[in-house]
Amino acid sequence: MIDLKSKQAIRVYWIVGAAVLGLLFWMEARRTPQRRRTSEFGAQSQTDTQDAENRCAGLVKNALVMLRPESLGISSDTDTAVSLLNQWLRQCSGGLTRTKAAEEQERTSTRLLAPAALERLYGKEFQSYDGFHIRDCLWCKRAVDFAAGKTHRDLDRAVSLFYYVARNMHVADVGAPLTVFDAMLLGRGTAEHRAWVFAELLRQLRIDAVILRTASSEPAGGRDKLLVGVLIGSDVFLFDPRLGLPLPSPADGVGTLLPSRPATLAEARRDPALLRQLDAGPNAPYPWRTEDFEHLQVDLIGNTSLWSVRMQTFQHVLVGADTAVVFDGLDDSEFGPGLWSRVAEVGARQQPAWNEETIRVWPFPEQQLAGKIHMNSKERRAFRSLYESLTVPIPLTSVEQVEDDDGRPQLKLRFAPPQKLHLEKRTQQLLGDFAGAIQGYLLIRLWRDVPPTPKNVYVPREVAPILAARVPERVKRPHQQAAQEAFYRIAVCQYEQGEPGRARNTLRDFLNAFSDTPLSDPARLLMAVCQLEGGERAEAINTLKDIAEDSALYPTARYLIRRWAQAEKPNGSSAARKKWSPCSRCFASVGS
Repeated sequence: MIDLKSKQAIRVYWIVGAAVLGLLFWMEARRTPQRRRTSEFGAQSQTDTQDAENRCAGLVKNALVMLRPESLGISSDTDTAVSLLNQWLRQCSGGLTRTKAAEEQERTSTRLLAPAALERLYGKEFQSYDGFHIRDCLWCKRAVDFAAGKTHRDLDRAVSLFYYVARNMHVADVGAPLTVFDAMLLGRGTAEHRAWVFAELLRQLRIDAVILRTASSEPAGGRDKLLVGVLIGSDVFLFDPRLGLPLPSPADGVGTLLPSRPATLAEARRDPALLRQLDAGPNAPYPWRTEDFEHLQVDLIGNTSLWSVRMQTFQHVLVGADTAVVFDGLDDSEFGPGLWSRVAEVGARQQPAWNEETIRVWPFPEQQLAGKIHMNSKERRAFRSLYESLTVPIPLTSVEQVEDDDGRPQLKLRFAPPQKLHLEKRTQQLLGDFAGAIQGYLLIRLWRDVPPTPKNVYVPREVAPILAARVPERVKRPHQQAAQEAFYRIAVCQYEQGEPGRARNTLRDFLNAFSDTPLSDPARLLMAVCQLEGGERAEAINTLKDIAEDSALYPTARYLIRRWAQAEKPNGSSAARKKWSPCSRCFASVGS
């Protein structure tokens, strides 16, 4: 039997248990709305985070679309793109901060750069010159994909890129600051522009290059001595941007169309004959001497945009099709050894060794980028003159017959704003779309005398000369210049497509029409190369002989005449031609 006290104890236990259970249910009920609210808040937080990430990605994407070579200057402008980059910098990257460790690493920058350059280097916002720098890098990345050839050897790719630059930019005074893409777009620039473009293309392949000058910096024949040194392994391979040729190595021989094995710095120091083979004649010696290499100044190639913290921050978000090297610091960074360290490492193995006294920063790229933003009136006029032909066409919108003050009939012409088709097609060519560029160039050639007319305006053949005479000079001049450039560039595109025979025929027609223009000698040089590829060695040599002594290409022509005359047989043998690809034909050995 259960006594009374036991029953009462059980009842108490049940009551206490029920109370505790009720209290637990009540507390849980109180917590459930809070838990629901917390869950809802977390979901909202995740949504907000995703929206912010999408917004940031959109800012970067839109800025890059505007800065692509096919957009900037055609359908977009630098200021708008840079504004988007600064929005991204403020809203998405947390701004720019220089850590103490970073400041300690920046000793090289402080030592090498002038105060004005340091101010641009440490700027906390993107500027217009940063936009041009990004555009140049995007173009370089896309250009190396087709211009470096199909080889995987760094030296062969460097040689291919060098010849690509030389084919597409002839040496000329320009009178205005030009960026990398400007110089290629215009197809003309100084030897310094050629060197800069070449180095920036190599940078996209992670190949370093430096400028080599004599320590005295004394001009040679009114011009500075200038070579590009390409650093591969422990060697420094030499390229002459003024000649448009690598310095031929003793190991190069004459079995290739053009020099394909550049001389190293060590070879140039010990072999005077290597340099003397480039003499244009008794009265036109090659300006470099072996003793010049004993006292070299070595210049690092780059600019404050490339080396800046803002570009380092931006490098992290470049992915996919827009991946390009936009940051390569002077000092060591999270991306690895800086430019100074890499060059100094190779320089330590040279004789004599490079050191802090001999390694400096080449001022030219910074002068061009900063100068483009602050051109004076003379430079602006020069730039407009250079750019003028790229604005073509300027369409004719209406033709109206009116009477002058004496009652005589006159034609009144009205024109639309420039359409920039030439700019679009030249950009297509520089992006590797040679067939598309040729189609546009053929149209531009047709507009040499009479700009395009509306579809509802028919101009009879017999009226065209009268109409052409009435076209004002401001419209006629850019169309005539554009027609000449388009003619020449059709041949260059055909050559890049691997059709030297068609290119030769186009160049022959070009020279019949334009025998004495700034493009005539570049056309002769390319035509000679095409003739040699076709087995026409004697004809190729005769073509080069037409390049006059006062031409900038005369030293190049004289060297190639000697080289080709020494060849045992023409480089146009079928066995050799089969191995020549559009951007690396010069690597095929005769009879290989």
